[in-house]
Amino acid sequence: MVVFLLVLLAVVVPSAVASQQPVTVRAATAEREAVWREIVYAARLRPRSTVDQRAPATGIIDRIDVQAGQTVAPGQLLMTVRRNVPTDSFRPIPVESFHTGVIADVLVTPGQEVRDGDAIIRIADTSSLIAELMISDKDIDRIRTGAAVTAIDSARDLTLSGRVTRTALIPDFRTGLFPVEVTVNAGRGAFVGQFLRFSFRTDQTTAVLVAREHLELRGGRYHLFVVNGETVTMRPVRLGPEYGTRVVITEGLNPGEQYVISADRRLQDGMPVTVGAAGGPGGRPGGGRP
Repeated sequence: MVVFLLVLLAVVVPSAVASQQPVTVRAATAEREAVWREIVYAARLRPRSTVDQRAPATGIIDRIDVQAGQTVAPGQLLMTVRRNVPTDSFRPIPVESFHTGVIADVLVTPGQEVRDGDAIIRIADTSSLIAELMISDKDIDRIRTGAAVTAIDSARDLTLSGRVTRTALIPDFRTGLFPVEVTVNAGRGAFVGQFLRFSFRTDQTTAVLVAREHLELRGGRYHLFVVNGETVTMRPVRLGPEYGTRVVITEGLNPGEQYVISADRRLQDGMPVTVGAAGGPGGRPGGGRP
């Protein structure tokens, strides 16, 4: 009699799960995708260099044709210098810009006497704009010279591109922060003094990721319920790095496979399921915390 009951249980128990009514679940399809972490710092743009244009000869400033803040281009007339000689028979000498930039300062006034080689006008060279960011020690190891950077002007809904052109080996000991120079492409909308948020992409990879809330912790290991035809398989998975609320699956889930993201009741290995719309967004397939 005892032997008969044991045989009967051996037949009935394994078939109990399969004979249940299918559980309605929601499923997602595993896909490989590019992910990264983002580091954001802010700074203002400044010219890479400021250059002085100098008097071409000893004489008197005759006329000034530009003012501070004005944009100039190579060959543009800045001012004229009249030679200071008794005969006064020479034409005024034109002083033309050698650079593309912004007039930072006019160092002379009309009628002022200057000597050959005196600085007479200062130009901020805007053909290349840079920003110096002060980076924390927790982030400096993830920023490399040559790395691409996205610069965002939120107030103007403007996005510019740039590149890291210098990273410091030692910090500024007054602040404990590491200076990092970023060169911004001086395109349309970029100007000296502009406040930008600089975004760096780090730890970039391509992998299958799932939200942590869809994982089941059972027996000290993490699992996912993978849809296998009309049933689910509770499959152990190996976890990699986290990116926000999601984690990389390094083993146990392949691209193209469907895994359960919510269910209307607690699942078990081998249960029959129907994939449809059930449960709220972010519902756990196991019906609560393990």
